[in-house]
Amino acid sequence: STAGEPVEVQMPASILQAAPGADALLPVSVVLYTTATSLHSTAGSIDGRTSSNRSLSQSVSFSLMQGGVELSISGAAQPINISVPYRPVLINADGEAPCVGTPANATAAALCPSTVECYFWNATLAEWSREGCTTLAGPEGGYTCSCDHLTEFVIFEFPRTVADLFATLPKFNGISERAVQCTLDPRRSWW
Repeated sequence: STAGEPVEVQMPASILQAAPGADALLPVSVVLYTTATSLHSTAGSIDGRTSSNRSLSQSVSFSLMQGGVELSISGAAQPINISVPYRPVLINADGEAPCVGTPANATAAALCPSTVECYFWNATLAEWSREGCTTLAGPEGGYTCSCDHLTEFVIFEFPRTVADLFATLPKFNGISERAVQCTLDPRRSWW
């Protein structure tokens, strides 16, 4: 569990330059909150990966406000680093941790027990996206979203194969292996 683990944010000194209408002479309030579960839908497809083939970190949201109005921060010249506590679920038998970020090619992806990637909630499109973000390995096993904007961030862990996903379901969700096997049996009839 990552509940209670600290979240850190590192902002460049030039952050207000990425906020149209911000006044450098007025005070700025910082709003940071985390939730154990996402406040947005995780249904559907994320980069062609169906909703059932990933696990999810807690949600970390960070914003700046001035005069009671949230500042829209996007296109920052220097990255904003937001640590997101997450412990990988899919570690292979050799103890290898997931790949961080999108593997360069299929050969590299095949070597990963899973892939851990930073996503943000795109309110305009009402979907998770990673545009403008890079995933970095953080200190003490956590992960960092290094992005050019502020919003709500999560870490998704994608297994390499469906078989890898189902091998971890009992550990992740407390489901018995027999229940998973029974559900996957194509000969089973529901009517």
